[in-house]
Amino acid sequence: MNGQRLQAEGLLVVGEATRSAVPDMVELMLGVQTDGATALQALRESTTKMTLVAQALLAMGVGQGDMQAVGLSIYPLYTSRLPQTGPLQPAGLGAYPLYPQAVQLPSLGLSVYPQAAPPGAEVPQIVGYRVSNSVRVTLRDPSRLGEVLDAAVAAGANLTGGISLKLRDESAIRRTALEAAGKDARAKAEALAAAVGKQLGDPIAVTEEFIPFGQSPLSFLGQPPFSFAGGSFGGFVPFGPGAAPFSPPPVSPGELAFYARVVAVYKLT
Repeated sequence: MNGQRLQAEGLLVVGEATRSAVPDMVELMLGVQTDGATALQALRESTTKMTLVAQALLAMGVGQGDMQAVGLSIYPLYTSRLPQTGPLQPAGLGAYPLYPQAVQLPSLGLSVYPQAAPPGAEVPQIVGYRVSNSVRVTLRDPSRLGEVLDAAVAAGANLTGGISLKLRDESAIRRTALEAAGKDARAKAEALAAAVGKQLGDPIAVTEEFIPFGQSPLSFLGQPPFSFAGGSFGGFVPFGPGAAPFSPPPVSPGELAFYARVVAVYKLT
């Protein structure tokens, strides 16, 4: 039996168990990508659209505490190849309020990226700026994911990704899985002790390990723009204005799987 062996001080066994649970919350990333002739223009448009998205989420019952701004990037758009090394200096960024008082999203990060070209390369002209603005959203009811996404798109969101299903409280399933793994270890120890003509004594040492090791795929039964490349939910996928009208995609949240492992050493008499 794998993971079991007799030792001079006793019998070492490994008990295992797997338990599943239906997720009761989902986290996802929503964002807005905008272009403008200047960095300030692109930023203003991004802020306006993200504010509308946040207001739409509030109207759908998403709590303000369940929305957290996680990224804001600004970078130039060029006519052709990359420019020579040099800092980007968009004017007026510090003077513009990122979010109005009505929709406060904490922990905002701002990144401005310079770019470089090989020596001797032609230096193209900057023709505009692109702003990508993203927020992490927590939904307490996974079954509403489709309609919440639909409302966000209607309000102006055109980036999404990073969808993950979770349990708000893992303590109950952790306890259940560990108890089952402990019983499995005890049953294996009793069988091995009987096989070698010994009596099973008290445990000398016990260790445990609990791993949320996977989940069944989140199933989108609709059509693009909610089709994630390769079935992966990592990264942002653009969608929105160019897509044909559609109803909110039905979602099957599936189950989360949890693995527990107990290693025990028993006395033999």
